[in-house]
Amino acid sequence: MSLLSRKILGVVGPRKQSAYGIQVLHKLFQEAHHHDLVTISGMAEGIDQLCHHLSIQHGISTIAVLGGGIQRYLDQPMHTVIDQILANG
Repeated sequence: MSLLSRKILGVVGPRKQSAYGIQVLHKLFQEAHHHDLVTISGMAEGIDQLCHHLSIQHGISTIAVLGGGIQRYLDQPMHTVIDQILANG
């Protein structure tokens, strides 16, 4: 809950990510790690998951919004992303 009291950067994007979208997100995270913020995004494939990966890579706390409940995600290959988010906490 303490993460919600910090500055939050929300990232939402398409499941089918473009080269431009990936480039913009990488550039954004090159600067974002200089600020005390938290990212928030969905867990859908594409830009949403890339947001979480880059957050973890840059040491930025991240919050995943689970659209279909936790069990849906634990049964998918993306459960490793959830494990990484929890470990990064």
